[in-house]
Amino acid sequence: MDKRIVVTGIGIISPSGLNKISFWDSLSRGISAIRSTSSFDTSEFSSHKSAEVISFNPRDYIKRKSIRQLDKISRFAIVASFLALKDAGLEIDVNNSNQISIVFGSMYCGWTSIAEFHRQMLEDRLKRVDPLLFPNVVPNSPASQISIEFGIRGLNTTLTTGFVSGTDAIGWGLNYLRRNKAMVVLAGGAEELTCWLLGSFEKLGYLAKANNKIEECCRPFDKNRNGLVLGEGSAMLVLEALENVPKKNGKIYAEIIGYGSTCNTSKNGEGLERAICLALEEAKINPSSVDYINAEGNSTILSDRLESSVLKKIFGKSIYKIPISSIKPIIGHTLGAAGAFDAVACILAIENGLIPPTINYEEPDPECDLDYVPNVARNKRISIAISYSFEPGGNSACLVFKKKDNS
Repeated sequence: MDKRIVVTGIGIISPSGLNKISFWDSLSRGISAIRSTSSFDTSEFSSHKSAEVISFNPRDYIKRKSIRQLDKISRFAIVASFLALKDAGLEIDVNNSNQISIVFGSMYCGWTSIAEFHRQMLEDRLKRVDPLLFPNVVPNSPASQISIEFGIRGLNTTLTTGFVSGTDAIGWGLNYLRRNKAMVVLAGGAEELTCWLLGSFEKLGYLAKANNKIEECCRPFDKNRNGLVLGEGSAMLVLEALENVPKKNGKIYAEIIGYGSTCNTSKNGEGLERAICLALEEAKINPSSVDYINAEGNSTILSDRLESSVLKKIFGKSIYKIPISSIKPIIGHTLGAAGAFDAVACILAIENGLIPPTINYEEPDPECDLDYVPNVARNKRISIAISYSFEPGGNSACLVFKKKDNS
């Protein structure tokens, strides 16, 4: 029999709050954290809004002296991991550190340090470059810093699969545990918002812009959507085999029963379709049995239309009875961490029997005609939920979650 893998801890540092309680409160009430960007000057950009993590002081959680030398992405990741481990009641010591692993997902590493490293090289030449910048510029820095902070000595790997990174990290953690390679996996992702990131996405034409009809905001599946809004933060999960969770007082949020991941550069949605089908097949779930779908829903015209079309292909007529929502109008698109945040939204929706709404939905798009749970949360008993991610480069991934049971 396949090993059953469950989620026992959740750690969140988000624009909507610095723990799972405030995060879920914002999601369930549809309160957006998207505001005018305050951490850097956006006057030269057309897009001025983002979802920033505010009032965050890592020293409120950890006392490490060198924390100020790390970029935001590592600070976010360390504290989210601390909260997840604490939530799971997991203490790491010499007896178990070799059996605990980290699978981390991020689209980028420390942009701030990369930019400063480059500036010092150009202006001051090599002799004046700060060597403390270098640890922040490598992609695996956040995962390595987590390992250093908590003394984790098992597998430590970082996945950079674009928007799909956080979803893939959880899927890889799932499979690593199934292969009995670890007792515990800390899995998730993080991303930090910088002027270079905002500028890059603006130049690509992906960001929402204000016009004479709509304000600058994220509005998935709405007829007047015109782009995404960026966010930042970290979401980390503690994954364990069910057989290792204490029968008494062992917290279980949900079981992860399926994962699928593909790369297909065709623009017709084949990659996303196959990733979802692979996950459902592994979970042994009929599509019509799904109770909730946490969508990519990034508010771009083509992407929202494509995923609506793919869902119709997979689920057939039953898709019109399945509620679908996107949390990106609330916390922004957190890029490589987005899949981890979506997974948490699924898990908490299952636990609370409540579907978070797709806010800013005002005018239906005839080509996006599904039930997107517009603007107001909905009570519903959820036994099976899925979340998925996909991105322009062709990567797609899907996770299937099941409500905990006593079997």
